[in-house]
Amino acid sequence: AQSTPEWFVAKPIARLGGPGLIPVSYVEIRYVRTKEVVPNAVEAVKRAGVPSVEEWKRMAANYKNSSITLGKFAGPDAGGQRAVEQGMESMSLQEGRQSAQNGSQHRAGQHSISQSQQYAHNQEITPVYAPVEAWIPRYCFAEDKYWFVIQAILEDGRYWELSRYYEDFYDFQIALLNQFPSEAGHSGTTKRSLPYMPGPVSYVTDVITEARLHNLDAYVKSLLAQPDYVSKCDLVKKFFAPREGDYEITPNSVEGKTRLSQGSQPSA
Repeated sequence: AQSTPEWFVAKPIARLGGPGLIPVSYVEIRYVRTKEVVPNAVEAVKRAGVPSVEEWKRMAANYKNSSITLGKFAGPDAGGQRAVEQGMESMSLQEGRQSAQNGSQHRAGQHSISQSQQYAHNQEITPVYAPVEAWIPRYCFAEDKYWFVIQAILEDGRYWELSRYYEDFYDFQIALLNQFPSEAGHSGTTKRSLPYMPGPVSYVTDVITEARLHNLDAYVKSLLAQPDYVSKCDLVKKFFAPREGDYEITPNSVEGKTRLSQGSQPSA
C-alpha cells in the first residue's frame, strides 16, 4: 500500500511481523523480464494501482470475512491477522505527519495503538514529578542495543540519570500525539506545536545513533518548553519517572547541560 507519495506500507515475508513504513526513495523498481530499473518509479506505481492504506485495510477485512474457518487457527486468536490489523491502524495514525527527510523505516507493527494506550494509562505506585529541565549528554551500547542517557531535574529538585531506548521515545511520542491531537496538528484548524523526533530506521549504526542523540536532545528540550498542560501532564511525568536501572546524581556530576543540539529533522 502507499501511505503518502513519499511512503510505502510494506509487510515482511521472510519473518514475522506487521506492516511498516518504507521511504519511496529507498525502493528500486525493476522490470520483471529485463531486470532493468524503471526510469520513472512514480508513474510505475500509479500504473500498478498501488492501494492506499484505507483501501488496503478494506481488502484485508474483506479477505478475512471471506476466509473459511479451519479449526483453531481461525477466530479472534489468529495472532498474525491481528498483528497486521494493529499495524495498519498504527500506520493510519501516522499518515500525514511522517516526513521523508529522515529516510526512515517503521519496524514491523512494533508500536500499535493498543501499546500507546497501555503506555499512556500505565499506573505508577510511587509519586511522580514533572521534569523541569532535561538534556541528553551521551548514548551507550551494550549487548547489541543502543540506549540514551537522559539527565533530568525533577520538580522536587532532585537530579536523575535516566536510561531510555529509542523505542521508549517512540512509544512516548505516539502516545503524546494521541493524547493531544490538536497540538499534533491533526484537528485541521491549528498548526502543530508538539516537537518532532527522529523516525525509526531498519538498521541502527553509531552514525545514526549519534544523529539521534542530537535530535532527541533537542526534542526533550522542546518538549519541556511546551505549556504546562503538556510538559507536566501524566504522560510526560511517567516517561521521566525513575525506573529500574535509573539512579539519582548530584548537581556537580551533570554533564553536557549546555551542549547545543543541531541538525534535528522532523519525522514522527
